[in-house]
Amino acid sequence: MARKRRKKRKGSFLKKLLLFICAISIIALLLIGYFPERVFTGRLAISPDEGVDYLKGNTLNIVLLGFDRSADREEHMSLFRPDTIMVAAVDLSSHQVSLVSIPRDSYVRISGSDTDDKINHSYMYGYYRKAEGENRHQSGVDTVIRTVEDFLGSIPIHAYLVVDMDGAKEIVDAVGGVVIDVENDVRSNYGRGDIQVAAGRQRLDGSAFMQYVRSRADNLGGERGRTQRQQKALIALFSQLLSPRGIFSLPTFYRAVDSNIETSFHILELLALGLFGFRVDYDRIEGYVFTGEGKLSNRDGNNIYYLVIDDDYRLEIIKQVFGLLVERLDPPYLPGPVAPEPSPEEETEIIPELIPEGLPLTEEQPEPLPDPEPDPEEESEPESEPELPPDPGVDPLPDEIPPVEEAPAEDS
Repeated sequence: MARKRRKKRKGSFLKKLLLFICAISIIALLLIGYFPERVFTGRLAISPDEGVDYLKGNTLNIVLLGFDRSADREEHMSLFRPDTIMVAAVDLSSHQVSLVSIPRDSYVRISGSDTDDKINHSYMYGYYRKAEGENRHQSGVDTVIRTVEDFLGSIPIHAYLVVDMDGAKEIVDAVGGVVIDVENDVRSNYGRGDIQVAAGRQRLDGSAFMQYVRSRADNLGGERGRTQRQQKALIALFSQLLSPRGIFSLPTFYRAVDSNIETSFHILELLALGLFGFRVDYDRIEGYVFTGEGKLSNRDGNNIYYLVIDDDYRLEIIKQVFGLLVERLDPPYLPGPVAPEPSPEEETEIIPELIPEGLPLTEEQPEPLPDPEPDPEEESEPESEPELPPDPGVDPLPDEIPPVEEAPAEDS
């Protein structure tokens, strides 16, 4: 009888201990969910420069980098670039989230150098500039982060998330696809080929999701339209994942993220961010895209397309999203496009329309023959020149550079 009593007491003690541990865990989760700033206080994505503050307020700035790496591209490429550069400003107090996209072609000063180039090339500068014993990839990511901080007027970045194309595809498949209202048909060959994703509200699997967010066809808004779709797709993914039905996908989602996303967050911080996500109103997320004027520039004898960011618009976005007034950036110097050299025939040719009336022609300038009478059958409207497919090695230029406009307040 005494042994039975001891077993009962022991079993009762274990039950009480388990209940106590569960209660403490629930309380801890609630505290993390309601006071996430306690978890993130004192963190930065990389070691701070002089004058850069740690997280003092309640806004967490996270850089999201989407690299153009895939298994197919690895066969003929050795270095990749972050084609998606997005900053998520997360207000831990008001639960407001803003997404700010920096187009990959933005012409900026590369951090740690005296060179201006596309912002997505900043990874390459850091990759090849790494110190002895330093990881090349980490050096590239750090250079991207510092370049983003400089572009934003020294606003600190507290953490980063890095994913490539294959990883993003696997994450979307892991949660069973994402429901998105596709605005227009997504076609191959820069909008002139076969339909890859038809217009309409539908659930996109990983492959269709990547085709939707990566296309830069003119009918989809070019580069600006692509960045806006990336914001929209990201909001749809997390809105679905953190819904009552999406909770059951969290374990699968975590495994996919753990194997495909590189981040500076620790496990406790990821947990706090996930719990915080349940309190976000995803319909109130604001999206912004920096814009400016597209220009061609001579780079090593080739015409390269750059986006010169409108500084007034840059200052306005920083003020609205981060609540800060920052200094203006010096206007960047951008060489003009490559000018074709005229041939000797073009240099000596005289155009009759430019010769003033009454000026006698010299012997070296024979009088031009009169134009023949036009053939009535040849006066029909000339055929337009066929469009040539874009060079796969050169970024296609948008037909029209969008003017500076107010940031969209609703759909991103």
